[in-house]
Amino acid sequence: MDGAAFDQSNAALAYVPLFYFMLGSSVPTSFSMGREFHAEYERKIAETALEHEKVGEENREKALAAMEQFKTERQRLRDSKVLANRTQEQATVEKLTADLTNENPWERVVSLVELESQKSKTAKRLAVEAKARGEAVDNNKAAADADEVDLTRMKQLFLQLKAEPLDLTRAQANGIASH
Repeated sequence: MDGAAFDQSNAALAYVPLFYFMLGSSVPTSFSMGREFHAEYERKIAETALEHEKVGEENREKALAAMEQFKTERQRLRDSKVLANRTQEQATVEKLTADLTNENPWERVVSLVELESQKSKTAKRLAVEAKARGEAVDNNKAAADADEVDLTRMKQLFLQLKAEPLDLTRAQANGIASH
């Protein structure tokens, strides 16, 4: 026995059964095959790790590119929305300044109030779409529901005040009351 089986520096030989050395034989080939298998196994693990790292890097690059594309698209949409809001605000400001120069202040109030109800607008739109499809239009469907608030009197007052300014109406009312 040469003591090689007890040598701590050679870990593979530390697991070799003692009787191999007693018989005077060398390390069996199955142990050397174990070393080869272990080396092959480590090589495959390293290849797999390299492959996973490469795929991970590709996915990171794709994600960064997609994120950049998303950011540019979002910025483009934001810029177009800002531009649309500015033009709409400019048109609204121009309209308000034009309304301020108007002699009859009720015209501005009437322009702010929708004189046509939302249901009638929807009914008209649905009727136009039905005609476009070639379907018959049912006028009973377009009738207002009982839940709808009736704003006709308010609209009539706005139109009356638009046509006849409040100062004129008051003067006429005072003139009639004084007689």
